[in-house]
Amino acid sequence: SLAGFGYILPATFLSQMAAARFPDGAFAQLVWPIFGGAAIVGIALGIATRGLASNNRRLAFVLWAQALGVAAAAALPGFSGLLLGALLVG
Repeated sequence: SLAGFGYILPATFLSQMAAARFPDGAFAQLVWPIFGGAAIVGIALGIATRGLASNNRRLAFVLWAQALGVAAAAALPGFSGLLLGALLVG
């Protein structure tokens, strides 16, 4: 359930949160590219660190990072919360 809450829900609604917070701003349209870029970096880091820790530890780290991203997007106002959320969830 953490994987669904930490990735599927924020990925679905992060751009809508940005559009609601910045209705006339360009940032709302940048959330998806930031999210996607972070996902690419995350995959590369996962491949690069595959020998440093077990799969369970790496999965736990990723789930905690996603949880912090969800919390940041919900708790921090303005640009910083959504940026941190996109980076950590992506």
